[in-house]
Amino acid sequence: MKIKGLFIGGFILSFIGVGVGLFFYEQDREKKQEVKDISDMEMIVAKQIKNTFADVKEIHFSESYSKNDLAGFFGVNVEVVTEKSRIILGVDLPPDTGDTLENFSFDGELIERGKTKDQVNIILSEAQNEDYLLSEKDLVYLNKEAYYVDPNYDRNRVLISKETANLKENEDNKLYIGGRYFQILSTRNGSHGFQGMAVAPIIDEQADINHVTVVSAGTFPSDIKDVVSAVKGMGPIGSPQGEEAISYVGDIVEKHPDWTIEQLTGYSQSAYMLKVGAHFGIPATVFCGWFQYRSLSAVEEKFMKTHPTYFIDYRQKKDPVTKWNDFNSLWGNSDNFGTITWMYGTSHELISYTFDAQGNLIIK
Repeated sequence: MKIKGLFIGGFILSFIGVGVGLFFYEQDREKKQEVKDISDMEMIVAKQIKNTFADVKEIHFSESYSKNDLAGFFGVNVEVVTEKSRIILGVDLPPDTGDTLENFSFDGELIERGKTKDQVNIILSEAQNEDYLLSEKDLVYLNKEAYYVDPNYDRNRVLISKETANLKENEDNKLYIGGRYFQILSTRNGSHGFQGMAVAPIIDEQADINHVTVVSAGTFPSDIKDVVSAVKGMGPIGSPQGEEAISYVGDIVEKHPDWTIEQLTGYSQSAYMLKVGAHFGIPATVFCGWFQYRSLSAVEEKFMKTHPTYFIDYRQKKDPVTKWNDFNSLWGNSDNFGTITWMYGTSHELISYTFDAQGNLIIK
């Protein structure tokens, strides 16, 4: 009887444990769903703002929300920055249906109405950004994968944007990064040895086009076009791949206005993604990047100077490649506008970086 009692007691405790686990799981699931819902609503508002006001450069959602349980809506302040001014809008979530923002309050002089066609930097509230932005560890992995856009890099595995039903045996259209799957939305295997790829997280079995990351591959030494571009990249005008990268991202912006590019990334020669970021106003993080800051246009240079936190180039102090390729070493001859983060190290390899448990790069 004692054994039976222990068995029954153990069963009851196990049942309670499962129930408690399911309770917290359900709470966590509901919280994640609420965060996703808010994120989706913020993106709808951002698109409405783009369709309502002219020359918008940045849309920044406040971290503080007010909730009206009786009416069933949230209130949030949104900072809208244009070429000439900025304004704080008060909006309600869920938003109204329609392409433009009709109901809002504002503080100050109302900015010019119109429609913004260019890429806009959209900063969601922090809780939403944490769920979707790739960590630095994830970005390093993505830079490694970018080489597979080139069919000549590895004929046994090619990354491509295709419907799954149309894939060949050696082709993939998805990546597994940081514990979740990403859809490959676009690829380009272009001239001058350029390879580019756009990816987005798969949420509820669909690619979330509100959170797109674009990567460009570094130098593939076996590709003569890539090597020639690298040599040209040592000159003051930079790598010719940089202009192709601008063309690639520009095509994405033009052909897919419903996509939101949140991040750019590159490695080594493809540090020209810094230039692409300055051109379109998109944050860019590059690794072991050698880049001619003198290749920036006046407009790009102005943007980089006024938005240095958008751009990070992680370099190792004794990297044998970056030291000789562009002279932007510690004793260099061109301004990097505070975008280079120097760290101890002697390697040019992506595998040389280390990360903490959250995927943040450890700077030594």
